[in-house]
Amino acid sequence: MKAPPVPEVFGNYLLKDFSQIVLPQEISWIPQTLGWKCFAALLVILFTYYLLRKLRRHYQNRYRREGVARLRAIGNCDDSQTLVRELNQVLKLVAMVAYPRTAVASLSGQAWTGFLNQQCGAPVFNKQQKTFLASGSYQQIAIDKESAQDLVQASLAWIDGHRRAHDV
Repeated sequence: MKAPPVPEVFGNYLLKDFSQIVLPQEISWIPQTLGWKCFAALLVILFTYYLLRKLRRHYQNRYRREGVARLRAIGNCDDSQTLVRELNQVLKLVAMVAYPRTAVASLSGQAWTGFLNQQCGAPVFNKQQKTFLASGSYQQIAIDKESAQDLVQASLAWIDGHRRAHDV
């Protein structure tokens, strides 16, 4: 079975003499004027500067991230004497990265805890925690579980909140 033949005049006979229209060229999205090119270059420079500053700050704060990781690792210690000793070690390491070694290495006792509280906008360690940090490594001090966790949290807050020597 075959389809019937198509008649000579097929479709709309008024459109028989129309020609196909020619479309214009597509408009380019690339800026054509110097002003837009300068603006694009300025945006690229600003974005690059912003990205480099973020990378630099991330690189400079790696000591904070490492200090927080070490504190979290020792935070579950059961022995209070060991916990206080480890906390002091981590805090001293972080402080020696952020401040001149000559200003930090010789500190101990109340001078050490006073230094820690001075480096934050608001004091992080309360009187009891300062006593634990100042003399806990040298004397046998019993710390309950809740006070130990508060001391670890205050130490984490100090690592996050202290100002570096060149930021002051």
